[in-house]
Amino acid sequence: MQRYVGQLEGAYGTRSNQFKPVRVLFRCAVVEGIVKVNPAREIVVPQAQKIQEDDDENTRAFSRQELTVVLGLVPARHGPLFNLLATTGLRISEALGLRWRDLVLEGERPAVKVRRAWVRGRWHAPKSKHGRREIALPQDLVFQLRGARGADPEALLFPSAAGTPMHARNLRARVLDPVCEEAGVSWAGFHTFRHTYASMMIANSVPLVPLSRALGHHSPVFTLSVYTHLLDGDEAPALDLATVTTAVTTQPAEPHRNDDPAELPESAA
Repeated sequence: MQRYVGQLEGAYGTRSNQFKPVRVLFRCAVVEGIVKVNPAREIVVPQAQKIQEDDDENTRAFSRQELTVVLGLVPARHGPLFNLLATTGLRISEALGLRWRDLVLEGERPAVKVRRAWVRGRWHAPKSKHGRREIALPQDLVFQLRGARGADPEALLFPSAAGTPMHARNLRARVLDPVCEEAGVSWAGFHTFRHTYASMMIANSVPLVPLSRALGHHSPVFTLSVYTHLLDGDEAPALDLATVTTAVTTQPAEPHRNDDPAELPESAA
């Protein structure tokens, strides 16, 4: 019965509903005296594994000073990875899944293409079409990546020492946590870079729609719901209609043109 549950597909709620008739069947069997114990009571429907990190409720971001200190403490070997997280808002799983062929480092519009993610030892495609996206790269990072680029376009951008994909949990324990502890921001995690990216974009008045696309969100409404606390002000200012109407009425009127010869003075005619 547990093997059967393991073969069910879909979200947790879907699989739980699929297994519910089995629970009811055995419960009735117990009532009817056919069996003494309901074996379905001991069956566990496992939670579905997250394919990608979701945007959590903790949307605290680094200040500019904190971000500067953190990036300055990151070991040189991991510098490009953390700079990429800070300047693109990528999820750590997306960054660890990058290959060199996913980068556009030449031309007028350098960018990183998100095509897959490395999550808990498995490759995953983006959950939706919105996760498949391109994000612009700053020129400083482009120069940094060009210098580290190898000959194999299929090679990982940020491999482990053995050439295999790095695991986010190990990277956090060995690099991120010690750096954040030293910088005095022990509360921070990988998602903090993503929230900082969104915070600075909003502070720079980047429109919500392109920001939502860069973050890989399914809609700008979701982006707004996550980051609305970063928008300036709690209330909209009052609209001064007098100022608006005055601006309209004070526009210089076009001079009246009288082109009817019958109404022109004789000298003009």
